[in-house]
Amino acid sequence: MRRRLALLVGATTSLVLAAFLIPLGLLLQQVAADRAVGEATREAESVVPLVATLDRSTLASTLELRSADDVSRVPVTVFLPDGTVLGDDVRRSPAVDLAQQGRSITAVAPGGREVLIAALGLPDGTAVVRSYISDAQLRVGVTRA
Repeated sequence: MRRRLALLVGATTSLVLAAFLIPLGLLLQQVAADRAVGEATREAESVVPLVATLDRSTLASTLELRSADDVSRVPVTVFLPDGTVLGDDVRRSPAVDLAQQGRSITAVAPGGREVLIAALGLPDGTAVVRSYISDAQLRVGVTRA
C-alpha cells in the first residue's frame, strides 16, 4: 500500500512539474526570439533614414564602418531600387521583392530570420533594408534561463 501511495505521489509530482516546465520553456524561447527580432528591427530602422538622406558612396562607407566596428551583432544589407546591394553581401530573397513593393516584413530565411524594412520616398523607387538573425541568436539565453 505504501509503495502504491509513493508511486502515486511521484507520478503526480512529475505531471505537475511537466505541466509547469514545458510551457515555461516555450515562453522563454518565445521571449528570446522576440528580443532578437526586436533588436534586428531596431538595427534596420536605424539605417532607413541614412538610405533616404545619404548618397550611395557615403551610405556604403557608413555600412562598412558599422560592420567593421562591430557596433551590432546584426548584419545589415541595403537593396537599392536599381538592384545595387550595399553592406553585407547576401543573395536577394523573394521576401526582398515583396518588401520592395512597400511592405515591411519578417521572413524565415535559411538558418534564421530576416527583417525587411521598406524605405519609401526615394526618387528611383523603394529601397529595402535587411537585417538578419541566426537561429542561434533567436535562442540566446534560453538554456541559461
